Amino acid sequence: MKINTKFNKKLLAILSLAALANVAPLAPNDGLASNLALVEAQASSETNASDIEAIKQSMIDATPITENQFAQISEDAWLAYVEQGNNQGGDPSAVYDWAIEDYPEVFEPEAINFRIAMVENYNLDGESLNTVSDRDLLWLEYQIWMAAGGQEDLSALADALVEEHGVEYNQEDNERVEALKETMLASTPLTDDQFEAIPATSWLEYSDRVNEGGGDPSTIYNWAVEDYPEVFEDTIAYIRGTLVSDYNLNEESLNSVSDIDLLWLEYSVWVEAGNTEDFETLAQRLIEEHDVIQDDEETPGETELERIRTVMIESTPITPDQFEAIPATTWISYTEQINEEGGDPSTAYNWALRDYPEVFEDTIAYIRGELINRYNLEEASLNERVSDQELLWEEYTVWLQNGEENLEALSQVLVQEYGVRTTSTQVPDEDEENTAPTLPNTGETRTSYSTYIMIAIVGLVGAALLLRDYFVNNKEA
Repeated sequence: MKINTKFNKKLLAILSLAALANVAPLAPNDGLASNLALVEAQASSETNASDIEAIKQSMIDATPITENQFAQISEDAWLAYVEQGNNQGGDPSAVYDWAIEDYPEVFEPEAINFRIAMVENYNLDGESLNTVSDRDLLWLEYQIWMAAGGQEDLSALADALVEEHGVEYNQEDNERVEALKETMLASTPLTDDQFEAIPATSWLEYSDRVNEGGGDPSTIYNWAVEDYPEVFEDTIAYIRGTLVSDYNLNEESLNSVSDIDLLWLEYSVWVEAGNTEDFETLAQRLIEEHDVIQDDEETPGETELERIRTVMIESTPITPDQFEAIPATTWISYTEQINEEGGDPSTAYNWALRDYPEVFEDTIAYIRGELINRYNLEEASLNERVSDQELLWEEYTVWLQNGEENLEALSQVLVQEYGVRTTSTQVPDEDEENTAPTLPNTGETRTSYSTYIMIAIVGLVGAALLLRDYFVNNKEA
């Protein structure tokens, strides 16, 4: 039993003061003795009143006792309990237990209220509940009150009465629990031991919720897994161990899948397999549905970071130097977030562009330079309309479509989707307006090089035709 030393020291001080107040007078003088006796009586009365108030406050703070119950027990009894507690190393819980034992009539109304609540609200069988004495009932309620931080918890009391004292539910509820147990064992991977480890009140609550709001055994199974994960610890360890040892799933990778997700997926596979285990299918679905890998798919000695590095370099335009410039913890964090929320290497690449723009500065400068110098994009328009992250993301999209860098295709995307202007569509400067006539509806400001080339080609073709006719005519002559 835990000893409340603070409580005991306080009461020791109270008892010491009371003892001093009751010391017999030292002088034999009758007049003086009378005066001392009067003072003693007054001091004793005042001290006892103060002591009782302190004891009451301590008991109300530390136990479920009420002021009304405290007042029904004599002051002498409380002082005796406290003294006994101090002598025996007790605490308020011991004093509370002695009070319940010695004054059952004080606590009988409370015990009756608990019994009524257990029968009417928690469906305990009345006759079965009567096998528990008031003292045991109130002591059990006190323990639950303490565990709940000084709050009443009748649901927990009902569970404890069933589990610790063998109290049964009423016949109707017993039949409901047994029927639900039969259904759950037949329709889910739940075992008999797991069902019994969860309080019957919870099963009845689950059943009522399903009846009112809709659902089936799988719904109840999911609630049980969420509310009582400790009940399934052995099953979880067995599933994880089997997947690692017999199906070569990488343990570190498998650990990224939560226990609830693992059990729920295992249940889904169990149903599809005809209510039986199917670890091969479970392993395959974990690989497909959750960034999980098999050990024999990794390069020998390859760490998790190296695996991420390989995937990123093969699946995105990121270079080895760029990958190394970003902290390893960031890549691990990206991977864990993708495992939880969904995504793929492109998601991690986009986050890297967002979080570490400085890593990609050289690439950005190269792409912008090429787009301006080789593909005639207007620099001001490009810089205004396309951010660095958008530029790299669009470059990545084109990279995926073509399997390699294709800046010409990128320039077309930026012109069509972002409205970036090309140098051939620039508005002319004022000093160029007199020398570069504008062509109607084309946006061009001067004859393009392609026009001169076309004219030259037409001229060459015409000359070639004339020469051919000349040689043919001479030959015939």
